[in-house]
Amino acid sequence: MAKLRIAIVGCGAIGLRSALGLSGKASLTLVDRDFVEEKNLSTTPFNKSHIGTPKAEAAARLSGGMPVVAELSAKTLRLLHNQDIVLDCTDNLEARGLINSFCKAQGIPWVFSSASGNEGMSALFTPQGPCLECLLGGKKTTGACETAGVSADVVAMVSRYQTQQALNQNLPSRLFSVTAARASIYNINKRPGCPVCSGRKGSNQKAMNIRSAVATRICGRDWQVNLASKPSQRLLLAAARKNSLELHDLGSVMHISSKGQRLLSLFTDSRAIVAASSAREALGLCRKAG
Repeated sequence: MAKLRIAIVGCGAIGLRSALGLSGKASLTLVDRDFVEEKNLSTTPFNKSHIGTPKAEAAARLSGGMPVVAELSAKTLRLLHNQDIVLDCTDNLEARGLINSFCKAQGIPWVFSSASGNEGMSALFTPQGPCLECLLGGKKTTGACETAGVSADVVAMVSRYQTQQALNQNLPSRLFSVTAARASIYNINKRPGCPVCSGRKGSNQKAMNIRSAVATRICGRDWQVNLASKPSQRLLLAAARKNSLELHDLGSVMHISSKGQRLLSLFTDSRAIVAASSAREALGLCRKAG
């Protein structure tokens, strides 16, 4: 009997634990745009040997899945066409909206999961049932770990529930909500006029332009800058070498540092992740490196 094909998008605290829980039970595709930092070690099974390694590759070493080091985009979504189910473990609403629209259009069930502070939630969405837009109803955020931190106990409960949902997709669409003190389950109903369920363009249209932003915030102090092209990336690397900056090449990611302090990290898909407190500072560091 063929193994269930499961794509896990986001290999942070929830995603990695879900991957480990499904290891050996399913064929896993692991998608993530970020790399492991020391701050990740307190809430994930990553260890010091994984620091600097793309999260998808580090998660694949631990779980045996196939890593995809990339940002969620139209190109990346093509990898999800043959999956039996998609697990959303991302940390931003734009990516979740993209997954929601794609899975609804392709008839692929998916599980949404989120953890912020001492609260977490998870829900299975089937092709025939309600979707994430029905649940959120235009809500702009579902919480993010960069602003509220995350409880290891909540992460463990959410990832365990998500794993169970992935292996038993015959369950109705329900929202699992958990805090440090209690857990609750709520029914989810289709929302009249939902643009995703009806196939109309609506609030998720913005998510389809996720790469259009010049600099976007990701977990922690980091910002993602989408470089215009691979030639731009090559020029930046050449300038970094000329300025005697420190380069650490891991194949799918190149870390650029100054006096031991990481400035930015370049990925092979023309992205840079920059350690900065604002978009302006992030773009300034890119100019400094290049």
